[in-house]
Amino acid sequence: PGEIEYYSTCSHIGRGTSVVRNLQQCQITKDTGLGLSDKTVYLRDEDAAQVWSIAGFPVKSEVENYQCLFSMEKTELSSIFKVIFASQRVFVPRGKTFEIWTMTLKNESDKLRKISLFPYVPLNLESIFPFPHEYLGANKAYAFHKEINGMFAENIHPYEYQELFR
Repeated sequence: PGEIEYYSTCSHIGRGTSVVRNLQQCQITKDTGLGLSDKTVYLRDEDAAQVWSIAGFPVKSEVENYQCLFSMEKTELSSIFKVIFASQRVFVPRGKTFEIWTMTLKNESDKLRKISLFPYVPLNLESIFPFPHEYLGANKAYAFHKEINGMFAENIHPYEYQELFR
């Protein structure tokens, strides 16, 4: 009771939701209505101007040797697209309120390649409880932080209604 917990789901194609369990039941990623969000890493071969994702979805890219491995601690996705091996590991460190994504890329050809990565996460930071719409959207702050080399998101205006759920 009173503790903050973080959980993240990940499907066989890398989609899922992230939620902080606290008094506000803050949902971090935007749900698409199917219980899934579009948490995805897009890759782009700069010379060939081709975009893909490891699972071949939502970009309709023909990947080879696609694998999805689930364990209690992490989810790992991997595939090969045009001789570029890519893998992604998603996990939540024990006792922490964030998730970590790590990427591994390997060029399996002799040709020098320039590959860009674009993580995409539709951040939400709204409660799963039905609050009046004037409170939604007024409580979020997002910023890129060089120190962590990543995005940082936080609620900056706690809901006045949290007393109802104590």
